[in-house]
Amino acid sequence: MNTLGIVITYRETELCKKAIKSLVNSGVDVALVFNGWDEKYRKWLEKLEDYIDFKFLNRENVGFCRGNNMAMKLAIKKSYDYVFLLNNDAYVEPDCIEELVKVMKKNEKVGMVQPKVYKAWNKKILDTTGHIFKYGDKYSWEKGFGGVIDRGQWELDEGQYDDKPNVLGCCACAVLYKVEMLKNVGLFWEKLWSQGEDVELGWRAHKYGWKAVFVPEAIAYHWRGYSTHNRNDDIAKVWKLIEYRNWTLILRRHGNLKQKYFTLISRIHTGCKFWVGKRTGRNDIGGYFVWLSALALINDGFFRRMESEFWKIFKRVMCIELL
Repeated sequence: MNTLGIVITYRETELCKKAIKSLVNSGVDVALVFNGWDEKYRKWLEKLEDYIDFKFLNRENVGFCRGNNMAMKLAIKKSYDYVFLLNNDAYVEPDCIEELVKVMKKNEKVGMVQPKVYKAWNKKILDTTGHIFKYGDKYSWEKGFGGVIDRGQWELDEGQYDDKPNVLGCCACAVLYKVEMLKNVGLFWEKLWSQGEDVELGWRAHKYGWKAVFVPEAIAYHWRGYSTHNRNDDIAKVWKLIEYRNWTLILRRHGNLKQKYFTLISRIHTGCKFWVGKRTGRNDIGGYFVWLSALALINDGFFRRMESEFWKIFKRVMCIELL
């Protein structure tokens, strides 16, 4: 299949091992990106040496975007036709990638394909069938507004999306990208660091005329949230701030006025609730950053203030531990 499978992890080994072996069973070459590398993981790595073709051992946590980009650049250099990204907390059925490649070959303008991803702890509940807008026309970046979500998440799979292959983009927990597309539109936007990078890439690819398709015959499983479930309160807070900050960056880069103003109004309302919530002990985020992220959509001055506030918190909390 001339495909490079890429698994990225931050100091997580047990689920990562399962992800790697599922790629091996799929008959693809494997690249491991290990963020936060330490020699204490050497014995673990030695047991997997026969399964891994390329290794990127980063002592720092360079983030999801840059980490995956390192391996995707290698795929371009080595003239692979496809790259398959797989989260460390996900795994695939042996024929998953083969089914995705079949669909990719049928249409030269299909640049990314999404398998049917189930919750790993319940193989009847969907995790994602691709990205769509939360509101508005589900199959149009221009007409949609609101946020982008994983279609079908938490729904019982009854085949309700099997005949709806067209999606806006694909969730990077398990996705096949055409290398030709990546060479045309570029890789993940590293300024995002982590979160929303797959949405931004899908939106950018759409602007270049590439299509995204859901393939129900291809099956994957995802322990969504495993990498962040045991983080402390400060890191959990910064993770939430990343969501607001990154979506602001994405909308500023790609969104139209309707999308920006809809999000602005929605966030002003959310900021008010968070402002009250912080003072009544229901959350630790408060409204200030949410309001900043709203106004930053339409004003460069507020955008700079949002970025300054974000990086101040990011560095204080040592969010570099996140992935």
